[in-house]
Amino acid sequence: MAEYTTAAVWLVIAVVGVATYLFRLSFLPLIGRLERVPPRLTGTLRFIPVTVFAALAVPSILSLSAAPTPHLVYEPAKLLAAGLAVVVAWRTRNMFATIGIGMVVLWTVQLLL
Repeated sequence: MAEYTTAAVWLVIAVVGVATYLFRLSFLPLIGRLERVPPRLTGTLRFIPVTVFAALAVPSILSLSAAPTPHLVYEPAKLLAAGLAVVVAWRTRNMFATIGIGMVVLWTVQLLL
């Protein structure tokens, strides 16, 4: 396995950080030139918060174990709380209610188990 120096690691982090920043910055002039944001773009941008929330939440609920064969690992309490939180999010479309119900259900189930 290759060994990387500290300087090489920091260089990669810096280059990736600058590339990410420039990519995000590139959208400002593009969107700024439009008189009206196209409906297709607006429709796509609506899903960003849901996607970010899922990307942050799912790894803490499900994980992949590779030993001895690949399979999903989960805690039933977390899975139940996440399922109820999804239902609350779908019905109320309220972020605070979603997080609150998910936390209360998780703590209650963990307390009872």
